[in-house]
Parts: sequence; structure tokens; C-alpha cells
Amino acid sequence: FRGLWVYKRVQSTYGNVRILRPYSAWDIPITRRDPGPDGTAGNADDGGLVTFWDFDPKYKGAAYEPTSPVNRDSAHDDVYNGFELTMTKRQSRGWMALGSFQMIKNHIWTGLSATPSSPNDEFFPLDETWDWSGKMMGSYRAPYDVTVSGIYNLLAGVPRQRTYTFRNVPNATSVTLPLEALGDSRDPAQHVVNMRAMKPIRLSGAKKLALSFEIFNMFNVNTATTVRYVSSSTYGAISAILPPRVARVGAEFTF
Repeated sequence: FRGLWVYKRVQSTYGNVRILRPYSAWDIPITRRDPGPDGTAGNADDGGLVTFWDFDPKYKGAAYEPTSPVNRDSAHDDVYNGFELTMTKRQSRGWMALGSFQMIKNHIWTGLSATPSSPNDEFFPLDETWDWSGKMMGSYRAPYDVTVSGIYNLLAGVPRQRTYTFRNVPNATSVTLPLEALGDSRDPAQHVVNMRAMKPIRLSGAKKLALSFEIFNMFNVNTATTVRYVSSSTYGAISAILPPRVARVGAEFTF
């Protein structure tokens, strides 16, 4: 059995800011209604009022768009705290197994929030989610020299947040904001099992043939891997899922 604790701190990285359009230029408050997940204001899923910022019109135009890298200050370090537990059963009596589980607590400044160019960059600025993953794997030497092995993978869904683009903003044209904390929405967790059977056949001299049969995604799970979290008529739409069950037969000749 093994336990491991990891602490990681990332300091003084940089982000690009528009130095010709300073933070102080965003001084025009605009209040709009959060239209809710469906992106249409005036119905039951609407949220509250949202106040964001437009910039002074004297900073309008392509001349103010160039960016320059700026280092983060010490108040905007990224911090990770995590642990890993592993248990191993060594090969004996024809079988072996290994299991592990990891969890990590994030404290990460998202997007431009660590080096903000405007107050709009500071909406829900932190990723303070937990991430986790695990696996179990093992093998068994069956009769007739057949080795059967399998692996089970668990992966937490990616933390997400709902966003919306407010349009018809006088000077900025449009402003895209997160409207919930990162992790308030989350992709589904993934559970995948793969299996393999292998039979070696000894030939003359050093020659050897190994026949194998493998099944990937044995239970044919169709977990969503890409989900849309933009407030609109397609909110929650799934555009990608795990690949389907696949079987593969293989032969390996060694000489």
C-alpha cells in the first residue's frame, strides 16, 4: 500500500493584457437580465440582473487592441493540493491486481482573471473544484496458459460553467461572461472497462506466436464527452460521446 500527497504552487506566470485600453477605461456599467440556460429572456428559467462593464468610447478602435504580457502578482498564484492511494497485489497463485485513486483540490485563476484587462474578466474568476480519477487492473493465468486481464478506469467529468454573450454593447460590441462558478455544471463521469485475453504458442527455437483478443469499452457506455454550456437554444446539447465497443483480434510473431 502506498500513499502520496502532492502540493504544487505556480507563481509569476503571465497573461496578455490590453495595455492601451487600461482597466480603468471600463467605467460604463450596463445591467442586463440573465436569460437563463435557454438564452431567451422573459421566461421561467431567467436568472437575476447582471451588471457588467463597457469601456469609454475614446478607447474604441483597433489601435487599442494590441496586447502585452504581464506577470501575475503573488495574490494570483495557482495552487494544487492532492493525494494518491495505491494498493498492489503482486503476482502469486496465478493472479495480480493493482488499484489506485487520486483526488486534487484546485485553486486556479481561470482565463484572464489572474491578469485582468477589465472588470468583466473577474466574474467567477476561480476554479476551486475537486478532480478525481481511479483505476483497477488485474490479470489471471487461466488453464491452457491463457492470460486474462482487464482494466477499469474512472474519470471525473470536466468541470464546466454556463456562459452567455451579451450583444449590442455600445463600445465593446459584445461581452461574454460566465454566469455561474466553474464546477456548477460538470460533464458526466466516465466509467470504462477494457478486457484482454492472450495465448502464447511456442514454436521451434526462439520463435513464438502470441494470439490475443481484446474488447475496448466492454459495456458499450456512451458517456458524453463534449457538452454545450452556452446559454442558447442548444444549451446542454451533446456533440461527442465515448467511442463504441470495439473488439480486436491480434497475432504477434517473435523470432
